[in-house]
Amino acid sequence: MGLFDIIKKSTKEKKVLDNSAMLSNALHVFQLKDVDIDEELLKIAGHSQEVAEQLYWFFPSILFNTMFPEVKNVNAEVYKVVYSNGEEKDFLYADNKLYKQISIYLKSIYTTLDRDSILNILAHSSEFNAVNNALNDGSKIEDLVVCTVFMSNV
Repeated sequence: MGLFDIIKKSTKEKKVLDNSAMLSNALHVFQLKDVDIDEELLKIAGHSQEVAEQLYWFFPSILFNTMFPEVKNVNAEVYKVVYSNGEEKDFLYADNKLYKQISIYLKSIYTTLDRDSILNILAHSSEFNAVNNALNDGSKIEDLVVCTVFMSNV
């Protein structure tokens, strides 16, 4: 292993640590009430609008899918972004590094979250809201199906 390899490895390890802090801070923001979540996530994301949006999109969606695996997802591999000009584009979750990191992070800690924290996060999930409404209307959870998640980029 040469010096370049050592530097490269050190940089990758630092980025993983930075992302761990970012994910922990994002989780904390989701747990708070009476905050401007968009503004706080933008700060945590180093003022990257794209990263802040993905934190907002992925945290609730991943937590929902982790907690309610019995709800079928007809297109679980893809999410759709709708841009301000009306254009829609499909993305694979598997191609998104931040999605994978959030998924690993949430799956490792979600059992330690209290009920209020979980509900505060899930309140931002369109899947949770739709399933909750269906259950309140008398549906059985095993009969429910969610479709491709649309995320707005406006």
